[in-house]
Amino acid sequence: LGPELGFDALWYHLTIPKLYLSIHEIAHIPGSLFYYSDMPKFTEMLYVSALSFGTETIAKFIHFSFGILSLIALYNLSRKFLSKTFSLLTLLLFYSNLVVGWMSVTAYIDLARTFFELMALWGFLEFQQKKESKWLIGSAVLLGLAISVKLLSFGSLLIFSILILTTFKYRSPISSIVKKLITYCSFALFIPLPWFVFSKIHTGNPFYPFFSNIYPIKLNFNLINPL
Repeated sequence: LGPELGFDALWYHLTIPKLYLSIHEIAHIPGSLFYYSDMPKFTEMLYVSALSFGTETIAKFIHFSFGILSLIALYNLSRKFLSKTFSLLTLLLFYSNLVVGWMSVTAYIDLARTFFELMALWGFLEFQQKKESKWLIGSAVLLGLAISVKLLSFGSLLIFSILILTTFKYRSPISSIVKKLITYCSFALFIPLPWFVFSKIHTGNPFYPFFSNIYPIKLNFNLINPL
C-alpha cells in the first residue's frame, strides 16, 4: 500500500498509462525512451483505470490480486497430481520465492502473465482428459491474454505447440493434429492481434521489439534476430 519504488513501474508500467490519461488516447510515444509503448500492454490498460483515481495504490493492488489468483490457479493445477497437503506446500514454495513476494508489492505485469499461463496449462490438461474442443480453445484464449500482457509469452506458444504435436501423435491422425495446432495458434494470436496491428503501424514490425533495433540512438543491435 506504500508508494511505488519499482524501477520499471516508474519508468513505463505506470508512466505510459498516465500519459494516455493526459492525452486521452492510446497512442504511439515517439523516441527510444518509451519504446515499450509499441508493445502489448493488457495489464497497463487496467492501470489506466486505476490511475484515473489519482493514485498508484489501486494499480499495485491489481497486480497483487493477480498473485492471489495465481495461487488459486496453481492449487487447482496441483490437485490434478498431488494431495491437498502437497498442493498447499506447492503454494507455499511458490509464494516464498523472493521474486514473487517482491512482485506482489509492485505495479509490474509478471504476476498477470503467470496467472494466464497457469490457467492456459490447466485448460490444456482438461482438454487432454476430456477431449472437448472448448478446453483447447479456452487454453489458447488464456495464452493469448498472456501474450497481450507480455510478448515473451510467445515462447509458451511454442511449448504448447510442441505439446500438441507430441501428446497426440500416437493417438490421432496427422490431419487431426494439424487441425488442433492451427486452431490453438489461431485463437492464441487473435487475442493480441490489435497490439500487433498497433506495432505494425508505428514501427513496421508487428512483433516489436523482436527483430528490431530497440535502442537506435545509443546502441545498434537487433533483439533476437538470427540474421
